[in-house]
Amino acid sequence: MNPSPTPTLDHIAAHGNRGHHHGCSEQAYDLACNDGTLLRIRAGNGTLSNPYVLPCDGHADEDWIPPQSDIVEHDYPGPYSEVEVSCATAALTEFIGLPALSAEIPFLMEVEQLREFIHHHGGEFNPVAEAETLLQHSSLVLSRRWVDSSGLR
Repeated sequence: MNPSPTPTLDHIAAHGNRGHHHGCSEQAYDLACNDGTLLRIRAGNGTLSNPYVLPCDGHADEDWIPPQSDIVEHDYPGPYSEVEVSCATAALTEFIGLPALSAEIPFLMEVEQLREFIHHHGGEFNPVAEAETLLQHSSLVLSRRWVDSSGLR
């Protein structure tokens, strides 16, 4: 079975990343695309997501709940069909055909549409895979140098 090309998005969509089980601390960007595009993706308590997760006190600001969102209790474990997303550039708003908004304004986006955006930007950057590729390449180079210097061919 091939690994998913978007494991970070898959994990956030499946389990959320904010609220009761995850803490509410702000992190750096959650996902980097291979072309350098940075995305902040949130799902769970206190975010625009579908379903909308009620705060721990059970009271929500009605203006904050996205239209047509299902509403669930604060300990909802996932999955999410729509997530809150913002981008460090206007690339995301351009992709979905919105007027250029401030790059950091979060908005609600379907997971599958976001997956398409990530694919359009070269896929999700995977530092472990990149490091493995570099190590394999450097091992190959070192092996060739050893063979060349030892006279074996």
